[in-house]
Amino acid sequence: MVDQTRVLSLGELPADLVRAHQACLRIQEAVVARARPGAICGELYAAALAEADALGYSAHFMGAHPNQVAFVGHGVGLEIDEPPFLAAGAAHPLKEGNVFALEPKLVFPGRGSVGVENTWRVTSSGLERLTFECDEVWML
Repeated sequence: MVDQTRVLSLGELPADLVRAHQACLRIQEAVVARARPGAICGELYAAALAEADALGYSAHFMGAHPNQVAFVGHGVGLEIDEPPFLAAGAAHPLKEGNVFALEPKLVFPGRGSVGVENTWRVTSSGLERLTFECDEVWML
């Protein structure tokens, strides 16, 4: 089982939402660069939130303010949502063999949302991506 999300736009996506989607890819990169066995899940969430803030999107990260969720990823196994949870305050470390979905998203009320979601396996040296589709926005 994997969890994967892509953005599809019927017609040209407005430039500000294209930039927001690119920010989601940068947030994904920030987490992937830190994720390895022993990385604390709450610290990975904090890194994602810090990157969203640095890029100017904290009010849109994982929901629209004030209805944001305090996670950016979840385990995938027999169930779609199971440990480990990359969430605020989560004290558990990643372990080799864990599989999780990383899903940074930005929500813009009345306009829509952008983001990406990929599934990753924790290896001894970092992460192995298990989803293979292109991360870019699909514009039809």
